[in-house]
Amino acid sequence: MNILKHCLVLLASTSFLVFAGENIDQSLPADGVKSVEIENLRGKVKIIGQNTKAIRVVGQLDEEAEGFTFKQSGSIVLIKVEMPRHLESSWSRKETNLEISLPSALNVSFSGVSTDVVIKDIDADVNANSVSGNVNLENISQRVEVTSVSGDISAKQLGKSSHLSNVSGNIVTSGASGNLYAKAVSGDLNITSTASHVEVKNVSGEIELVLASVEELSMSTVSGDVDADLTLLDNGKVKLSSVSGDFTLNFLNDVDAIFRLRASAGGDLINRLTNDKAIEDKYGPSSRLAFETGNASARVNGSTVSGNVVLKRK
Repeated sequence: MNILKHCLVLLASTSFLVFAGENIDQSLPADGVKSVEIENLRGKVKIIGQNTKAIRVVGQLDEEAEGFTFKQSGSIVLIKVEMPRHLESSWSRKETNLEISLPSALNVSFSGVSTDVVIKDIDADVNANSVSGNVNLENISQRVEVTSVSGDISAKQLGKSSHLSNVSGNIVTSGASGNLYAKAVSGDLNITSTASHVEVKNVSGEIELVLASVEELSMSTVSGDVDADLTLLDNGKVKLSSVSGDFTLNFLNDVDAIFRLRASAGGDLINRLTNDKAIEDKYGPSSRLAFETGNASARVNGSTVSGNVVLKRK
């Protein structure tokens, strides 16, 4: 028994010898494993949580791969496609294409450059970093953190806490609960969520929100427009700010709130919830809009420089 155990430990700590473009089908036991770290430069990787006691990698390596690491170190398993520093340019190149199955309770960390990655059915934390590859998440129950530069981020059914960040790629998410933070520079944000705490930031991209139960919502943009459908709960808070971007807030319920909005440098405040109108300042192109609805338990505060803010019931 001790000899068998020693052999299994030795196997779990060994890098497998493989060749470029080779098909692989390799497994390691998941005993004592808490996290799996995956590194792949380019190609496609699919990571699926399952009811299993092993970690399995199936697929094909990049035609320029120099090696493949699949080993356990303490409570962490590393899966890495070793690539040369300088890659040959070829339109017909064969890139890595892997499917990784693992116990759904393991934390997952992925890092890639131009790899498209799919991660689904994980009952643990997920961290993914990419440059130009797309990141697709589905059914992740715990903490999620995703960062990309120009690749798109798509996410469905996120749980406890989600942090999604992009530069020029788009972010599309639906079914997120818990807390949600999404940020882009020039990419668009399209979010449908039951998350109670939501924060979105953008510079020049468009933001579209459909939020079912808002306790706290923070929205900021520079020149992009924001269109938000939301149900604002009692005692909820909404904060918005923009420079030249426009806001349209479509309330899905009979909102009970205190509204305090300010515009300067020619921005317009348009109220279609009540008959209250914005009051222009005596000096300078500024205006203020202040009114209350219902029992006024929630608050909506915001400011814009030259953008418009429209409030209405949908």
